[in-house]
Amino acid sequence: MAGQQLADGSVVPQAPPQQVACVGGEEDSVADEIVNIVEGCDNPDLKTVLEPDCIGQALAQADLECEGEIGAAEWDGAVEGALEKKLAQRAAERDREGKGPNPWDAKGGKGFDDDEMDPALAALMAARDAWKDDTPWPTRVNASGEVVSINPLDIEFVAKFLDNASKAFRLIDLDDNGGMTAEELQESIAEEPEVVKFLWTCGNMDMQLMLDEKRFPASFAKLDRDKDGEISKHEWMLAIDLALEIRLKRFADQRARSQAAGEAEDAAFREEFKKLARKVFFLIDTDGSNSLTEEEIVRSLRYEEEVKTFLATCGNPLLGHLLDPKEIKKSLHEIDKNSDGEISLEEWDAIVEKALDEKLKKLRAERAKREAAERAEEEALTQKFLAMARKIFEMIDKDYSGTITKEEMVDAVENDNEIVDFLQNSGNLIFKQLLHPKRLEKALADLDTDSDGEISTQEWEEAVEAALRVQLGRLSADQKRRAALSRAEDERFIAEFMAAARQVFELIDVDNSNSLATQELVDATTENQEVIRFMVNCGNKFLQDMLVPRRLRAALTEIDADGSGEIDKPEWEIAIQAALEKKLAELEAERAAQREADRLADEAFTKEFLAAAMEVFRLLDTDESMSLDHDEFVGGVAHNPMVKNFLKDCGNEFLQELLIPSRLDKAMKALDTDGSGVIEIEEWEEAIEKALQVRLAQIAEERARKRAEARKARDKLAAEVLVLARQVFAMLDVDDGGTLSRDEIIRGVEEDEEVVKFLINCGNEFLAALLKPKKLEKALIEIDTDGSGEVDLEEWEAAVLAGLEKRLQAMAEDRERRERAAAAADGQFTAEFLKLAEEIFDMIDEDKSDTLTHDELTNAVKHNRKVQDFLKGCGNKNLQYLLVPSRLQNALKVMDTNDDGEIDRSEWQG
Repeated sequence: MAGQQLADGSVVPQAPPQQVACVGGEEDSVADEIVNIVEGCDNPDLKTVLEPDCIGQALAQADLECEGEIGAAEWDGAVEGALEKKLAQRAAERDREGKGPNPWDAKGGKGFDDDEMDPALAALMAARDAWKDDTPWPTRVNASGEVVSINPLDIEFVAKFLDNASKAFRLIDLDDNGGMTAEELQESIAEEPEVVKFLWTCGNMDMQLMLDEKRFPASFAKLDRDKDGEISKHEWMLAIDLALEIRLKRFADQRARSQAAGEAEDAAFREEFKKLARKVFFLIDTDGSNSLTEEEIVRSLRYEEEVKTFLATCGNPLLGHLLDPKEIKKSLHEIDKNSDGEISLEEWDAIVEKALDEKLKKLRAERAKREAAERAEEEALTQKFLAMARKIFEMIDKDYSGTITKEEMVDAVENDNEIVDFLQNSGNLIFKQLLHPKRLEKALADLDTDSDGEISTQEWEEAVEAALRVQLGRLSADQKRRAALSRAEDERFIAEFMAAARQVFELIDVDNSNSLATQELVDATTENQEVIRFMVNCGNKFLQDMLVPRRLRAALTEIDADGSGEIDKPEWEIAIQAALEKKLAELEAERAAQREADRLADEAFTKEFLAAAMEVFRLLDTDESMSLDHDEFVGGVAHNPMVKNFLKDCGNEFLQELLIPSRLDKAMKALDTDGSGVIEIEEWEEAIEKALQVRLAQIAEERARKRAEARKARDKLAAEVLVLARQVFAMLDVDDGGTLSRDEIIRGVEEDEEVVKFLINCGNEFLAALLKPKKLEKALIEIDTDGSGEVDLEEWEAAVLAGLEKRLQAMAEDRERRERAAAAADGQFTAEFLKLAEEIFDMIDEDKSDTLTHDELTNAVKHNRKVQDFLKGCGNKNLQYLLVPSRLQNALKVMDTNDDGEIDRSEWQG
């Protein structure tokens, strides 16, 4: 079947024509003629008439008067549009014929014709639009004559990329002879920004290196394959295809990572949610009857925070309403399908499954929303990493030949720390092995895929792409980790916020009518501190306005959707939901602001961790075989503190079990994935990568925990300050006018100590300046932002919040200083403690056998005061029990993990 020839030499297969059934008994030849006319008319609206699934759309497009029929005038209009396109095509064909035959056609697979690039873009886009899920992907023929399938998701990029390549070629080929000389290319680089931009962003390293004057000759020579002194269109297209292949591979990898991450996230969430739901069921089911009564639910809500949190955040309104004493009976009735008055485990599972479906929908929607930001992160990482990789190549390639020799590599790893740092942390094990003299030859051979003795730009790029995949995998793990932590943090916040909102509603609703009357709101917002604290910091302006007597009625009108004069439960929940969304947005904005600092911290930790892991491997690998056997582990664990400390804290359970003699063989077997009997460097790296992810997850969780604590303290302070600020405002506003005049402020600062104390400590320089007569006028001008001559509540609170922000910032900086000092102190204490523990072991080990016997321990705890003092204060009960004769034997048994009757050094360390 003939396909459409595209401008770059590609061929898009032409879909078989849809057959149109004869109407009213007409001859087949007439139907065929109609089909041929419509197919060749080049009006896409008319052509879709031939597709049964699209005929309605086609009629709607042509039926301009919306009568359900295509009139003669409408038909003529469609035909005229088609005629204009046909005439334009004929003119373009005449232009091409005037230039002679196109030598770069698909037959030779040599590339594209410049003038056809715009139609090619349209054709590729049309191929994408016409593609359906159950049909093969569109294809193009590349410069090597190979038919290449294109993912429909990539077609727009491919078309635009080829179009840009064509424009760049035309700009460079100044004499329009179909080839570019070195002089033409250098002139274009000097004068055409578009050419520079294309070469830099195209993705082909040889084309990028042309921008470096010293590397230009070697790069030009690589593209000029036939060595005739020019880069022909065919040679240009070969380079373009290579760049395109790399870019499309990255897109495919990104989609695969995204899909795998999404599926893993869904599976993990499903498992965790169901597990938690079962746990909640059995927390409620105190009598073990496998069914839940109303009494059990009510009782669990008094004592089980986990139950309340689950019901508040599970996503199902029926389960959520179990939290409301006034709704619980109705919800129970809805969930209790067999009407026996209880919720059986099967009924619970059924409603949980519905809740899970809703949660998964929300999870996928959130994932879709964050995908754009995550892709931007990936693109930023990709560009940064590739730029660094190009820089490192140029630093190693000292002779500007465009290749790296063994001598150049040896010199680089011996003398340049920046190169060493890149190779060490790139993520490609082959790069890392270049740093080890005994592995250098093999690493070079692995990179030199064509075995010509040098590493070309293409071979370097292939290794860089492998490293990039590792880097992007780490980023993907980080993104997944962040999303999970954010979701958990949001759900905790939602549970606490909604619980507080329900409590506040009950506090205001003193008559238990399930609606809030004006007087109830007035009383609660002036007298109940818990209500005031919630309202002032809730995030909903109308709820906050209820704290201001003269605004309460207007706020009530806004929330009271049905105009009943009261706020019923649904109206309250709508207002609370709006407040919650604002608070969650603030929470996410705060996380986003901290993300870059977190990334830098994680990046620094990763470098330090991987460097330590490699040093530990080197210390263990005493025969320098780049593999670790049983004896090397035993020796390293027994005699090297750095090895022990790293394995103990690394985060990989199998690496940690290498410290325990009785588990060493089992741990080695788990790490030895190829069954060779030793742990090779590749297997070590795989275990270390898993350990790294565990450690990064631990760091992220601890970071989130500390920030949550700090946020609670901050919110508590903010609520207290705002409540106090409103009280001070009321003290100053003696005429209850809702604004503060100059005289009211002067009277307040002269007569009221509470006002003075607040202004001194508020943190806002202009509020504090109200205490100084000479600065009062200027301070009032700064606070009175609308220039009315008086300070209203919004202006007052804005000034208070500005001061509060300074206080919170100072608190955060102080907390950070204290945490750094504590961490440093903990680190110093840990080092001193472990050193002392080693000294104590040596004191007890009288025969220097590197093990502690029952007699040695008995003698030490009786006669050595330093041993006694250490054991008393060490914090480990089993060690402390060594001081109690009746418990010594049992303590020894607990610590003796290999049951050999003695405590060896690793058991002591454990």
